[in-house]
Amino acid sequence: MAYRIPSSEVIVKAIISCIGDYGVIYSQRKLGELVRKKIQETEHLYQVSDERIRRLAVSNHLVELELKYKESMRGKLPHKCPICGSLLKRIKNMTIDGGTVTLGYSCKTCRYWTGLKKNVPARYVFTSRR
Repeated sequence: MAYRIPSSEVIVKAIISCIGDYGVIYSQRKLGELVRKKIQETEHLYQVSDERIRRLAVSNHLVELELKYKESMRGKLPHKCPICGSLLKRIKNMTIDGGTVTLGYSCKTCRYWTGLKKNVPARYVFTSRR
């Protein structure tokens, strides 16, 4: 059976409704399940990924996002934010002799940060902004 991809507006309305109903949602998977259920009440063929729902919720400032991290030794440090997709800004510090050293990276859009050891988001907690 074929499926359809909903517009961003449809997803945003469903996110607002779910956050309004539940207040706090303790995982990305649960938010995805609730939003898909809400969307499929009107259109059964719509499908959307948990990642797209999370990115729309964060980029449209629909939720307060609390992150729990774990350190990972695999892979390189990211240049793009793994949560919202925006570019990361270097966190710099000046040394005694006037040079600079990079301490880590942070995102201006959401609250993601990583030191020189890579932080990977392990748990998302979504709460209402109101």
